[in-house]
Amino acid sequence: MILLTAEPVDGSLQTLSTLLRAGGPIVVVQFVLSVIAGAFVIERLVSLRSGRIVPIELARRSEEFWSQGRWADIEPLCDRNPSTLARMIRAILDHRSDSPADVASMVTEVGRPEMRRELRRCCPIGVVATI
Repeated sequence: MILLTAEPVDGSLQTLSTLLRAGGPIVVVQFVLSVIAGAFVIERLVSLRSGRIVPIELARRSEEFWSQGRWADIEPLCDRNPSTLARMIRAILDHRSDSPADVASMVTEVGRPEMRRELRRCCPIGVVATI
């Protein structure tokens, strides 16, 4: 089975396995790590899509409800949209009578661990890139 073909100057066809064998064990390791890194990149792209972290509809509806003072309607909206933004909105709701500085601090405390977790999940890509 030919996975990849290359036509060298002499006109002969080479398969991926031929190229890997010719490159030696280091090239095989680099190839395997590249495939693993590719899998991590795809996983990160799927996991970090904007709808998972900041659902547009949640942002729009919660802003609408907030401007109308319909705070009770925001809570079920957050429950139906589990996301980083929903948890941050919930913190704002719970502390809306506090000072703006306290609310900002609370939202930061809610968002920081979420972003740290997402960054930690990107570490394998950096390790493979370094190797």
